[in-house]
Amino acid sequence: MEQESLLLHLNAPEGPDENSRRLVLDTNACLDWLVFRDSGAQAVGQALAEGRVRLLSCAAMRDELSHMLRHASLARWLVDADAALAIYDHHCRLLPNPQPGAGQRLACSDPDDQVFIDLAVTQRAYCLLTHDRALLKLARRARSLGVRVVRPKDWLAPGFSPGQTTETPSHHPPQAPQPPTPTPTPPSGRSAERPRR
Repeated sequence: MEQESLLLHLNAPEGPDENSRRLVLDTNACLDWLVFRDSGAQAVGQALAEGRVRLLSCAAMRDELSHMLRHASLARWLVDADAALAIYDHHCRLLPNPQPGAGQRLACSDPDDQVFIDLAVTQRAYCLLTHDRALLKLARRARSLGVRVVRPKDWLAPGFSPGQTTETPSHHPPQAPQPPTPTPTPPSGRSAERPRR
């Protein structure tokens, strides 16, 4: 199946094509990884810790994540925003805000999400992970530009466990902060929404 081969390739060891290791995560996918500890997002975190993929970001994306980590809607999760950002910074490559050229602009119906698809396309990332419907609607057009737009849970390759380590890391990156116990369920079964500007 095409989807299965895509997922297996996303979790493949480093190869000659550096682009195949580049990921972009939108803010809610980052919150799933750093705060809510969603199983699909944790698989991404595991791959980042093992150096099998690279996370791309830019100033605008980092600023939004920083704002959301301190947002009142996350107060009950007792988030250590500085610790979460330290993990994010450790794993990401910070790039200039994207400036799409001719033929690279895919207009997103939600202006707040435009930066994610712009960065993925301009940096030739292999995959953009998101729950956002506006971004997921761009999946077919983005594919023609070499970018797969999928949900974090769809990134999880068959046979890969979030707790599985396929190689021993040469360093010990910061670990994601543990949520309080018991952990509340995110509103409506999904990550907290970003505030609208």
